[in-house]
Amino acid sequence: MRADRRAGREGVALARVLRRSRVAMGTESFLRAFWPLGSALLAIWAAFAFGLAEILTRGRVLALTSVLAVGVVFLLALGVRRFRWPTADAARARLDATLPGRPLAALRDAPA
Repeated sequence: MRADRRAGREGVALARVLRRSRVAMGTESFLRAFWPLGSALLAIWAAFAFGLAEILTRGRVLALTSVLAVGVVFLLALGVRRFRWPTADAARARLDATLPGRPLAALRDAPA
C-alpha cells in the first residue's frame, strides 16, 4: 500500500520534471527560431530611436518602413517555419542524459 502511494507520488514528480524540461526545450526552440526577428526589430528600433526619421525625407521614411515591414514579415514566417515544439520523448531523453546512469532509460528497458 505504501509502496503504491510512493510510486504514485514519484510518478507525479517525474511528470512535473518532464513537463518543465519540455517547456524549457520549447523556450529554447522558440528563441532559436525567432532570434533573427528579435534582432531585426531591435536594430530597427535603435535606428529610429537615434534619429533616422529626422534625417530622411517623409517619402524615404515611408519607403524604408515598407521595406522593413516586408523583411519583418519574412523573418516572422521563417521563425514560424523553424519552430518545433519538443516531443515528450525528446524531453525524457534530454532529462535522462543529465542523470548519472541514465535511470529513465533503465526503467523502460525490457529484460531479454
